[in-house]
Amino acid sequence: MRILISLAAVLLSGTCFAQPTQPAAGPADPVFVNGALTVPGANKDSQTVPAKFSEHNAQVDALPIMAYPLALSDQQRQRILDVVMAAPTPVSTVQATTAQQLPGLVALNDLPPELLRDTPALQGMSYLKTSDGVLIVRAPTMIVVDSIKR
Repeated sequence: MRILISLAAVLLSGTCFAQPTQPAAGPADPVFVNGALTVPGANKDSQTVPAKFSEHNAQVDALPIMAYPLALSDQQRQRILDVVMAAPTPVSTVQATTAQQLPGLVALNDLPPELLRDTPALQGMSYLKTSDGVLIVRAPTMIVVDSIKR
């Protein structure tokens, strides 16, 4: 019993455990400042930078995922615009922006086969010709996935 009391006293006093030491001081030059890497050659406006310190990241954060445009080059966009505007399809008066759902009664047009063949990103898409450009629409959902302006 006396051994147990002595052992309890030692444990409670903390003399048998090593005392924690103070953490070492941080490096003189921190690797991150406001979320941006400070190492030589690092991108100062990477995705690690919080939106409050990066105007670009603030804009990206505010953009709905569905509003990201299709991965089309400028040449592909121009070709789509040229081919669709030359097509004998009616001009719609519908006003819509990217990520917006069109009413179900809006008549969509099929993209020409040559555009589908040359631009795989357009598979499963339809279009709507407007007075100032072309809306690329995912037909089953009627969601505008891209807008190509003149």
